[in-house]
Amino acid sequence: MEKQSYAHRFDLIKHIKFGTKVLGIKYQGASDEEMQSWCLWGGNGDPFSSRGKWIVEAQDTQNLSTEGPEAFHGDVIHSMDYANMDYESARDFVRGRRVTVVGFQKSAMDIAMECSTANGVEHPCRVLYRTEHWNVPDYNPWGVPLPYLYLNRFSKLMVHKPVPHGFYDKAEEGSIILKKAPSFSFCKEGIKVQGKDTPLETNLVILATGFQGEKDIKDIFESKTFQDHILGSPDAAIPLYRECIHPRIPQLAVIGFSESVANLYTSEMRCR
Repeated sequence: MEKQSYAHRFDLIKHIKFGTKVLGIKYQGASDEEMQSWCLWGGNGDPFSSRGKWIVEAQDTQNLSTEGPEAFHGDVIHSMDYANMDYESARDFVRGRRVTVVGFQKSAMDIAMECSTANGVEHPCRVLYRTEHWNVPDYNPWGVPLPYLYLNRFSKLMVHKPVPHGFYDKAEEGSIILKKAPSFSFCKEGIKVQGKDTPLETNLVILATGFQGEKDIKDIFESKTFQDHILGSPDAAIPLYRECIHPRIPQLAVIGFSESVANLYTSEMRCR
């Protein structure tokens, strides 16, 4: 609701095309060979001019079909696909189905909580996880927000994100089943967990793991030169000036890739 109000307040809706997936973008200007010879920002010591433009190749997402592995007769989606649904569509999608969620971080637990609310103990939601770890039960322990307790980025990485309210209550009542799985494979009936002979019967698998933001940004570019530029060194963060501009990629800003406690405000500052 906050983001919708912000979009309407600043008249941003007209700049957004919903229900569309970007397949790739291509810079219409200098060739890859010419760009590789640039030694300064604009190739001649000057910043990039306004000449040149990006061509965006897009596809209507309503025409895309999601299919799981051939051995599995159910549906397999990623948590990003689930998050793109509105509340009513997501609830109807999981209602009455035997759902298995793979992962044990914030997205996995949120989805499992929603599935258990929709289906109850009649169709419990299974959560497959590889490693046990402690999930913080409250975002405001002792009434103090977590970011205030951990004032540097490194220490914040050591704290897993909070679980949804009532998550372990749902686990105790049986509407959420936690299952440790070092590895798993698909079969006709559902999922086979390593070391278990009996498969877990399911008809919907939601993969809430395997987020590769860097790869997603890289794959947007059709130019091999820009793909190499955007990633930079394999052991370093994406080299974005002010976390939004790459000096070797003209006429393009990356907004929203890096996160903060207040994403809306930092994204607004970068847009300006």
